[in-house]
Amino acid sequence: MLFAPKYSQVKKMPYVSPALEVFIPALLKAETDDRQVYKSGRTIKSASGAIGRWQVMPDCLGYFNQRTGSNYKVIQLSDDKVNEIVGRWYLQYCYVLSRSNIVLAINRYHQGHNADKHRLYKSYLLDICPAEYERYMMNKTVIESIKYGKREWVVWE
Repeated sequence: MLFAPKYSQVKKMPYVSPALEVFIPALLKAETDDRQVYKSGRTIKSASGAIGRWQVMPDCLGYFNQRTGSNYKVIQLSDDKVNEIVGRWYLQYCYVLSRSNIVLAINRYHQGHNADKHRLYKSYLLDICPAEYERYMMNKTVIESIKYGKREWVVWE
């Protein structure tokens, strides 16, 4: 395996479909280079506010607490175990919402569970699941391509 599966060392993690599980190392690599903290020791936090290795948004934590009856606090997302519990749960939730479509599930994980299925973060998906992305887009007509530096989104009809 290309990336060390640190996530598998923790017991009693939320279930993630085996079809999706194989993409977790690449997803973590794309999100945070599979790190929970910076070299300085501070927890990784994105410009948009996502926290930790799994890049969990505080709003997602609130949603997780509501749906599972948990009571985690935002500060606890700095804990690797809590970050993984919430991240895995949310990834599986996106997978269920996407009717077991890996491309849509990973796209929703990154852009939010309400992400428009016609707007895909192409460069991100190609880093994580390139074959699945190409298969998914095979019969789609791209009506717009949006580039920002190395990032690219596509809109299809």
